[in-house]
Order: sequence, then C-alpha cells, then structure tokens
Amino acid sequence: MSGACNDTIENAARISRETTWYQVYAANNKSITEDMIRRCTNAGLGALVVTVDVPIRPKRERNTRNRYSHDLRKLTAERVIDALCHPRWTYEYLINRGAPSLENWAPYAPQESNSHEILDFFNTQTPAKSQTWQELETYRRLWDGPLIVKGILHPEDAIQATNIGVDGIIVSNHGGRQLDRAPSSIDAFPAISAAVGDKTTLMLDSGIRRGADIIIGLCLGAAFVFVGRAAVYGVVAGGEEGAAQTINILSQQLDANLGQMGVTAINQLGPHCLTELK
Repeated sequence: MSGACNDTIENAARISRETTWYQVYAANNKSITEDMIRRCTNAGLGALVVTVDVPIRPKRERNTRNRYSHDLRKLTAERVIDALCHPRWTYEYLINRGAPSLENWAPYAPQESNSHEILDFFNTQTPAKSQTWQELETYRRLWDGPLIVKGILHPEDAIQATNIGVDGIIVSNHGGRQLDRAPSSIDAFPAISAAVGDKTTLMLDSGIRRGADIIIGLCLGAAFVFVGRAAVYGVVAGGEEGAAQTINILSQQLDANLGQMGVTAINQLGPHCLTELK
C-alpha cells in the first residue's frame, strides 16, 4: 500500500491485515511519520516498507513536457481535448471518483482541506529533508514487525541496512523514474545477494515486464519479484479487471517459459538455469 494512495491504513487492515505492507514516505515533520507507524502497528499490518530512493524531488522532464499538473485549476487546451476524447474516464473522474485524496495524510493536513489541499500539504512534507541511517534505526525501534527497505542498489548500503536489523531488502531503482543514470536493479542484485543474501530476505523490483523477467529474478535468488508499471498499464486500460488481466498474462508467460525450460516447479529455479555468455 503506497504512502501516497487513495485510502487509509485502517481500511486496508479491514480487508487483509497480514498481507498488507505499508510503504511509508517519511515526512519533514517526524511526528507524522512516527504516527503513521503507530497506526500500522494498531492496525496489525503485515510489514512496513521504507522507501529510500527518493531523497530529493526529481525533475521529471516528461511531466514538464506534457504540462502535467494535479491541479484542475491549471487546465490546458491539451488536457481538455484529452478529457473529451475519453468521456468514460472523465465521467468516472468528475462524478464517481474525483482527484486522488491521499486519505492517510488527511489527519495531518489543515482541517477541512479538500483533496487538492491535502496533496499540496503532502508535497510540502515529502520527500523528507532528513533521510539517514538514524531515521531507519528509529523506525526499527518503533516497528516490531517485518521491516523492509526499498531502493537499495549498493552492497555496502545493503550491509548497513542488515546491521540495523531490517528483515528484507527490495533491490530497486524506482522504475528508473528518479535517477536516470542509476544502475538497473537486475545488474545490482548479484553483488547485493553476495553481500547479504544469507542474512536477510532479498526481493527484486523495477524493469519486470514479462514472465521471463520474473524467472530471471527468481534464478538470481530473489524471494519475491515485484510488478509495478505493468499493473498500472492494466489499470489504465481496464481498471480492476485490467490489473487482474495483467497478472493473468504474466502468469501465462511464466508457465510457458517454465515449460520450455523443462522446469516443473518454481523451487527448481536457480543460477544453474542462467547462462552467462562470454
């Protein structure tokens, strides 16, 4: 559950406590971050994920080029035309759903803030100006459940996080959306696995588009492989059904590739299934 999502920690817990992982975005006001962790504890969520690969707000040139803005008051002719070309989406947005409301942040924003004002408040709080190992140590003290760090790309950082007591590391470059010269997560994974693979649970994120990508991640030793952008494409195309169809497509690709390899179970995968070309 993203820290910038459209619902609350408490509602997620009512659906499924143990399988909900909350991805906390640290706030400049540390009491907000600590209160969110307290809410996760009270809700009985399964894990806390700390994202560390957005230390400052990046310059997303694609957004600038497309004149992207969350503020409907800044309508451009291009946005109006785009909305008119997608009447069903526009109807759902204006009538049924509206702008993302960042419900988890509503208690901390000024009273009676609307969705745009809550988002403005969120943007003043994140990314937090202080994101150091000391903050991670604080989260470890506050959170008794599984603690996972997302965004590690260097073995020394993985070692430091493991020494602090994290239970898992998600090797990720945030889908390449933050630092466009960062190494790919698949390239960074082997060195991190060699450094801490026997001390913590390693997971892989970023760049997963096909079933074969999932297989490669599992062969390298990832306990989980995360899919983000592909699922978003599914949501854009067909809402909840589109997301489900994305997972079905990946599952079919996974099964087909395993069959081509002669592998009958996921636990048979390993480095021996990969060939390094010299």
